[in-house]
Amino acid sequence: MDSEIDLEDFRLPESGILIETKTSRRRRRSKANWFIREPIPGPWIGRAARLSGQALRVALAVQHASAVERRDRIRLTPKWRDLFGINRRSVYRGLDCLEKAGLIKVDRSTGASPIVTILDWPAPKKE
Repeated sequence: MDSEIDLEDFRLPESGILIETKTSRRRRRSKANWFIREPIPGPWIGRAARLSGQALRVALAVQHASAVERRDRIRLTPKWRDLFGINRRSVYRGLDCLEKAGLIKVDRSTGASPIVTILDWPAPKKE
């Protein structure tokens, strides 16, 4: 009986072999399975929920866009409003309500999407 093992007998051919790695096994999230990231402060979202009209939906769109872009200052493009099913006029009214409530600051310019800055709640007291 031959005790010597030839490793060449176990070698795989170099062509046509797909080696599965961790990156190829990783499941990708589909766009249908999105979620809002980052904790939204309870008092902030609670204040937005008490506002009229579509303000809460706009607040959620702003928070979601902020979490995805990882910034507190975001451009609220049609992509974000469409994700939440809010029409353009409702977005502008909602932004006005949120701004008057002290939850956000909005920079507007003609022909461009508004730039929204999320403010801390409760808003800092002015002296």
